[in-house]
Amino acid sequence: MTTSSASNVRKARVLCRSLGIAAVLMGIAFLVLVGPLFDQFLAFAEAHLSTDGQITPEGARFARQELVVIGIVSLVAGTVAAAFAPSVIRTARRLTEVGRSLSNDMLGGGRWSTALFAISLALSVLLPMLWFLQLTGVSGNALQSVYGEDRLLENLTAIFFVVAGLILLWKAVSLKPSAATRRIAPRVILVGIALAFVFFGMEEISWGQRLFDWETPAFLATANEQGETNIHNLSNRLNTIAYRPGALAFVVLVCMSWRALSRRAGTLLASISPPPALAPLIAAILAFGAVLLQKELLEQLGAAFALCYAVGMR
Repeated sequence: MTTSSASNVRKARVLCRSLGIAAVLMGIAFLVLVGPLFDQFLAFAEAHLSTDGQITPEGARFARQELVVIGIVSLVAGTVAAAFAPSVIRTARRLTEVGRSLSNDMLGGGRWSTALFAISLALSVLLPMLWFLQLTGVSGNALQSVYGEDRLLENLTAIFFVVAGLILLWKAVSLKPSAATRRIAPRVILVGIALAFVFFGMEEISWGQRLFDWETPAFLATANEQGETNIHNLSNRLNTIAYRPGALAFVVLVCMSWRALSRRAGTLLASISPPPALAPLIAAILAFGAVLLQKELLEQLGAAFALCYAVGMR
């Protein structure tokens, strides 16, 4: 190892440990907010973050729950980064190499991979930024018209899911034979993913009820908590509980597929695994689904991922 390389490694370790210590301190701060300072935190939130100057008891419970989750995650992640900096750096380098290798194998590298990564990165930053701007009311009424039931972003979420499903169906039919795709399994899996995307999209608009305004069937009108023609509102509480583990399981499965592909290329996984260029969107889904749960934002990020996934698959 050259003197320059050794110096870079030392700097990386110092940076990793510094970030780890900062994360630990942040985790402790969040957990303190949940305890003796929670009333003061709510008062600050009502005065500066709430659009109507009030936070409901349900909102307070949600805030406490999120603070606990963020505090624990920050504490654990920071402890690992500070205590095992060399291992963290080696793992990060290995994942970077795997990402580059997989990008070249799956997308041919070059401009296409760069463009897909740029789109993924832009969406992973823009969607959360706009979401929190409208949530805090900083933007005034400028963003209120695009959020909420039957408004622009909810309709775009449904459109993105449905279009992604149709693209995948077309790609499953036109899949070129290769060592990994001679069997029927890749086509069946792609069709399954496509149908899941269409299902998510149609659920978002209650299977067209919000467009054509028909009456909810009797057997759903009483069972559905919002009286709509969909399944996901049969139990809003159950949905809320399922969002976080679902997002975490999705991210873990994607990472496991990339790890497997780094060892054995050209397998069945190569025809269904998301392109590594979508890593920014996957990281955003982890952040706003498994850590800081924001259901509507998670749905928007999921729709953006679905469309990028469908377009990026080859």
